[in-house]
Amino acid sequence: MNDVTTAPNLAATLPEIPFQRVILDNGLTLLVHESADSPTVAVHLAYGAGAKDEPAGRFGLAHLMEHLMFSGSATLPGSYISHLERAGAEGLNGVTSADITQFFQSVPPGSLDYTLFAEADRMGWLAGGLSPQALEVQRDVVTREMEENELQPLGAVQGAILRHLFPAEHPYAHKVAGERADLQQVSFADVQAWSQRFYRPDNAVITLAGAVTTDAAREKVQRWFGDIAPGAARETVQRWLPALAHEKRLRLEDHIDNRLLRICWTMPPFGEEDATALELFAGVLADTAWSPLVVRLMVDNQLATEISAFVESGMLASYFNLRIELQPGVSADEVERHALAALDEMRTTPLNPDLLQHSQQLLLETSRSEWADPLTLAAALGRHEHSPQRAEGLRQRVVQALTMPAETVVAAAQRWLHQGRLVVTVDPITTVAARRDPAPALTPPPITVAPLSPAPVAERRILSNGLKIVVVPAMQPGLLSASLIVNAGSQFDPPEYSGLAQLVAGLVAGGENDGVTLEQWLWSQDAGIALDVGAASIALRMQMPEPNAAQVFHHLSKVLRRDPTSPESVEAHREHYRQVLNNLDSTAWALPALSFPPQHPLKRPAFIQGTPDSLAQLTPEAASAFYQRHYQPHNATLLLRSSLPVEQLIALLENSLAQWRPGAVPAPEKPAIPPADSAGALLLIDNPAAAVSTLKAWFVLPGSGSPYDAAVQLIHPLLAASFASRINFALREVDRLTYNVTPLMQSLPGSRLLGFELSVAAESTLAAVRAIRRECDALLGDCPLTAQELAGLIQIEQLRLSRPVGNDFEALCQQESLLREGLPEDYRQRLLDDITGLSVDRIDPLLRQAIAPGGGKWLITGAVSAIADELSAILSLPAGHFPPQPEELYK
Repeated sequence: MNDVTTAPNLAATLPEIPFQRVILDNGLTLLVHESADSPTVAVHLAYGAGAKDEPAGRFGLAHLMEHLMFSGSATLPGSYISHLERAGAEGLNGVTSADITQFFQSVPPGSLDYTLFAEADRMGWLAGGLSPQALEVQRDVVTREMEENELQPLGAVQGAILRHLFPAEHPYAHKVAGERADLQQVSFADVQAWSQRFYRPDNAVITLAGAVTTDAAREKVQRWFGDIAPGAARETVQRWLPALAHEKRLRLEDHIDNRLLRICWTMPPFGEEDATALELFAGVLADTAWSPLVVRLMVDNQLATEISAFVESGMLASYFNLRIELQPGVSADEVERHALAALDEMRTTPLNPDLLQHSQQLLLETSRSEWADPLTLAAALGRHEHSPQRAEGLRQRVVQALTMPAETVVAAAQRWLHQGRLVVTVDPITTVAARRDPAPALTPPPITVAPLSPAPVAERRILSNGLKIVVVPAMQPGLLSASLIVNAGSQFDPPEYSGLAQLVAGLVAGGENDGVTLEQWLWSQDAGIALDVGAASIALRMQMPEPNAAQVFHHLSKVLRRDPTSPESVEAHREHYRQVLNNLDSTAWALPALSFPPQHPLKRPAFIQGTPDSLAQLTPEAASAFYQRHYQPHNATLLLRSSLPVEQLIALLENSLAQWRPGAVPAPEKPAIPPADSAGALLLIDNPAAAVSTLKAWFVLPGSGSPYDAAVQLIHPLLAASFASRINFALREVDRLTYNVTPLMQSLPGSRLLGFELSVAAESTLAAVRAIRRECDALLGDCPLTAQELAGLIQIEQLRLSRPVGNDFEALCQQESLLREGLPEDYRQRLLDDITGLSVDRIDPLLRQAIAPGGGKWLITGAVSAIADELSAILSLPAGHFPPQPEELYK
């Protein structure tokens, strides 16, 4: 970071990706990446089957089969999701693309055998255990998912692009989700034949990455997959690159506010040199504020509100995209002329080397980030193994991009971005049964719950200026992680100055010294910074090389000793937070207003923001007074993770941060924060033209540190925090009203708000609310929490809590959370012990209090005015309406 890095040097900094390849006798390919530092094992299974392999008249079959793979078997009946979540699986899902179908999860090492057994079970024996009833359930689920996506703004555009960009006979000429009519025609025999043809070991790659050795991986995969027979040989298409001879034009209408322009060109498949070159070209064209397309359309001419250039990659062919959202009233023809002129200029003049290096640097940073996580690395290796370049191509492709000269990039653009293109303008709407051997009788291996790693021993000191120091040994020698916690959160805002704590925290984090911001200076020291503002405190997180720690803390001390509240800085940050308010979603406005009474310190947008009126009242004098009162060393704690000796660290800090002296004004005591109001509330946001409704609900539960922590920890996954949760499963698999229910959680002083959100077709809004209410009533009535269900929830939480942290920054944030919430160092062990001993009787009273009729905070968006009375009746709550100006919720 101190010196300008040339492109060849970028490639030199790219990490290696060591892996081993093992091919079983039945053709199954195993890839293993060992990472002793990882607390989990990523399990990724990729089948060489996607939408490109579907026969005409059966479009959507690949995606439908992906869903059926979660249907359970004779050995693991019910839902595979339930079994795998109870094994501690995280990041669990399946994805279908045009080329491949992937299944993946991260699991604790003690659950690896169980997970491999489950994957082998569904590869080898699921098709024989499928039922026509399972097909009908999943047919409805994927149809509903497709309808939800198509009803969203621009939901139908991608399918139209594929149909017009590729010839009708091309495998990519239809969308992965398929067609409604085709899905209805898929028979049980079609499903079994697809499974027999594609879901076989010789068409699969299994990748294990993380806490596993190659020898152990080979033995385990051979044990569980080795007896599955391969399939018959089949023909495959390696490359099919069509080219448009002339320009094609397409005009569509959709539920959007402003016109959209898409311009697309076909181009070579993923991994080929020209494809890599065009990915870089897309970054140069539109990734920065000084990129040619951005300058021409947004700086020199105010014609667009958003611009992107990107490549949709495929193994048979790819396509290059320009996506431009137009300013209101702007002509699409004018924007197209400017866009093509910018493109032609780039194709005929030397490429800006700074822009190319920026594009390469971004690719480098993205690759580093993805490869650092075992699950995303496993997925990348598995996908590449199905390509002509195989898994070795993962790193080779990035090296090729990082060392690619500008001339190669321009030459690729000249070859492919020509007259043969598709121009799409989107205007706002103005008005045979397969034979399989029977499944053997099998017993799943046990799931091993590892003991919780003991909490690290923290050394505590107090500097001469009163700053409290907490030091914990680091896992990564040479890297120091730090969090400066100051008791200066939003709960300390004076009533007339809501938003003041957020503004002052931003001023401190952006503080200048000698004309250089703190972030810029840290960047020069190979250090990073992040700010988190909470209700009770703020945290300034940093990571740095240990040899640079003395300089970093000396500079931080200078920043903290300087009052950052100049009139110019206050006005700039006030304007920034005005823009933040403009971009807040309805939830951030509504939830605090529904949860807290007037004058409560947390009743403010997003719990920490100001309102337009309060921001207008913030003055440099008020900001300075807040800074002087709260930003004092005896009102702060510095948490460190470092391998340096504690006494060496203390001496270093005495020579730097101890120069930050206490002020004359005493720091305030922490106020007692009343809990959230548990009374129910219903707020409607009416959008008469909406084809989709969004439902969000939260329930008020006690905050962290209460005697109910263990029970609260289990209520969330019981209700909605996993695929197998009551509400998620019911609305997805039973009522078939939505594709997925997403969990929501907000932890606040004194309270936790746990909930969920989902989207449904507008005509299904009432049915969805009735189904949610039915599931809540069933939990309180004729279908209560069972001991068996509780045992599964306990196991999920045991595995989650016993998962070791993966790196020092994750550990820093975990320990920082304990300090900020005033929880003991051994809190996780206490929580785990309490969860292990939970009974249904201990959870039931809290559950009844939280989800009783007339409770919960409900926010429903869509065409809801006509059904307001019915919603009110179902939920036993009076309906309120979201005001035209959301700040009215706070007046």
